[in-house]
Amino acid sequence: NAKPLKDGTFPVGKAVRGVKVKILDENLAEVPAGQIGEICISGEGVARGYLGNPPEQSNFVTLADGTRLYRSGDMGYELASGDVVFLHRRDSQVMILGRRVEPDEVESVLNQCPEVERGVVRSFPDDSGLQYLVAYFVPKHKFSLHGLREWLRARLADFMVPEFFVALKRIPVTVRGKVDTSALPVVMKEGRL
Repeated sequence: NAKPLKDGTFPVGKAVRGVKVKILDENLAEVPAGQIGEICISGEGVARGYLGNPPEQSNFVTLADGTRLYRSGDMGYELASGDVVFLHRRDSQVMILGRRVEPDEVESVLNQCPEVERGVVRSFPDDSGLQYLVAYFVPKHKFSLHGLREWLRARLADFMVPEFFVALKRIPVTVRGKVDTSALPVVMKEGRL
């Protein structure tokens, strides 16, 4: 098990022989050491792709020079030592205490709670870039924050239970009926700087 750095991020080490790990931006250009980008892998161990052409096939890219590259979907940066540090996923998965969490999965469990009429779970980065979860919910008549937390703890791993809870009269939605994330209040958390 890797130990977290002082800022709470996790170093994952260096590439093994025959493999190159680079931190790239959205245009697949290498970023300077210390800057955040996507962790991409090339070299002998990179396959041509997945069998059956699933949607994840797009993670395999052939560069102009013929190099096969695997886009991991993991965001991170490189230390001066050459070690790579993992921060979080590029997609909706986030890392909480070094473990992958899917906010939609937590949201699904929140919406099964008898005390919740409707709930939404979103992740936000603190000022150190580490993710935390916020549960927004419309409570039913009877409501206890302690009871809600305990209900979630009985069904989720501790690291998946949202750190913050915001009770609302209604969940804001767009004209198309989707959750309007920009209208949700942001609960700010100070990072470990």
